[in-house]
Amino acid sequence: MTNIFQIKNLEEDLKNQFNSAKPFRYLVIENFLEETFAQKIYDEFPRRNPKTWVNANGYHQKNKYTQPCPETSSAREYFNAVTSQEFIEVLQRITGLEGLLADPDLFGAGYHQTLEGGFLDVHVDFNKRENSNLFRRLNLIVYFCQDWKEENGGNVEFWDMTRKTKIADIPPLYNRAVMFETNEISWHGHPKPWHSKNHEPRNSLSVYYYSMGRHEIQPSEWHNTIYVNTQGIRGVIKNILSGIKYLPKWIYQQLRALKRNSER
Repeated sequence: MTNIFQIKNLEEDLKNQFNSAKPFRYLVIENFLEETFAQKIYDEFPRRNPKTWVNANGYHQKNKYTQPCPETSSAREYFNAVTSQEFIEVLQRITGLEGLLADPDLFGAGYHQTLEGGFLDVHVDFNKRENSNLFRRLNLIVYFCQDWKEENGGNVEFWDMTRKTKIADIPPLYNRAVMFETNEISWHGHPKPWHSKNHEPRNSLSVYYYSMGRHEIQPSEWHNTIYVNTQGIRGVIKNILSGIKYLPKWIYQQLRALKRNSER
């Protein structure tokens, strides 16, 4: 396997960590990438350009942007590695998930950047690619937030929504990877806003894995991302203030979803 990763000889430990997590499986890997390579990604990480970055803002998220990686970058080398068959076989051994497929288009993945005040409400991801049998199975996110401090916030939260209990609170530390299975109970997000006195962004690289169908759960209809409020009245106010600007876009999306459902 390419030498940009620092997980050699850790498969058994990672497998145990992943499978011991409940109610859905996840793991956290420190110093995921070789130090020099991680620094290259950090140094090359682009600042948001409104002309090229996708604006992901709305009612349930604020100051969040995405962009595919350019062909000539260390990030592209990273994505070529994590979508290689050799790396996928490592993931299959760690997770026990068979038939994993990488998404060469990096749909919704790639560079992710959160600016001052940005947040992402707790949610479960869309369950499969629309009009296909490709089911979302696994998320892998690596963070590039140097000198993170507690007051920065932006922690990844995992929730057990059956018990309405937060089960993990994970700071987005530099070169820390978080990997988790995606299903109907893998509630996750960073609902507490990101803050940085120096206006440093919360940077990460994300990649998602799929499988052709899935057999451990009952077949389900396609659904988009489903959000929940985990912050009570504070969360309601936060969403209203974030959503006012994007209300026309949200109404359009809801009408489009209604139309799509009525045609089934």
